[in-house]
Amino acid sequence: MAVALQDQTIKAVLILENEDDETFFNRAKVVADRIVDGQKTDVDLAGATYSSRGIQNAVKQALENAKKATNGETVPDNGTSSGGTTTIPEGKFPYEEGIYYGTGEGYLGDITTAVVIQDETIKAILVTESEDDEAFLKRAKQTAKDVVKNQTLEVDTVSGATYSSRGILAAIEEALKEAERVTEEKKNPTPTPTVTRHRRKHQPRPKSRSQLRRQHQPRRKLRNKKDLSGRRIHSDCRLRAG
Repeated sequence: MAVALQDQTIKAVLILENEDDETFFNRAKVVADRIVDGQKTDVDLAGATYSSRGIQNAVKQALENAKKATNGETVPDNGTSSGGTTTIPEGKFPYEEGIYYGTGEGYLGDITTAVVIQDETIKAILVTESEDDEAFLKRAKQTAKDVVKNQTLEVDTVSGATYSSRGILAAIEEALKEAERVTEEKKNPTPTPTVTRHRRKHQPRPKSRSQLRRQHQPRRKLRNKKDLSGRRIHSDCRLRAG
């Protein structure tokens, strides 16, 4: 179990190894998500109870060990990433904290790893997917442990599981490249292009022929006169012949 902590906050819970039945364990893995979402270990354990309690207890123990380490107390070391914590040297990976994924080519197919980075250190590495034979893969996982232990990719492959070991290393390398990319994007965010819209000037409508004709004709003076009913009417001032 790997528990990533930052500012007294549970950032991630990764299950590195287990010996439970796969069906029950897959149902129990949701407990890890509930712990991260709720920021507490007392969560609903419905479903695969024994597997869920195992995850819950492992996280509790990891948090207790982290508290002891903070207070300067001695923490038991049994070679795992949780119940007993392994001493991890300070790393030199100046990347944004988080979990990053990468894929490499193993013996029978792709191998995918999740790499936890915190305080510029690789805190844990989990093989999330693999098409290689389980026996070879289990031996090759020592490569990931060596990377965490030494904080470098310059580690030996496992004899008898060379291709699987190389696949794990390639997947870790790709995950670190992703971490580098994310870090660079946060440092130098790509500016959002602004779209400038040019407003079209108002174009007057063309005048009709009748408007043009009236425009060029001189205005005639009108005078008022009354019709037979006494209403004023306008008439042309010019006298008509005849």
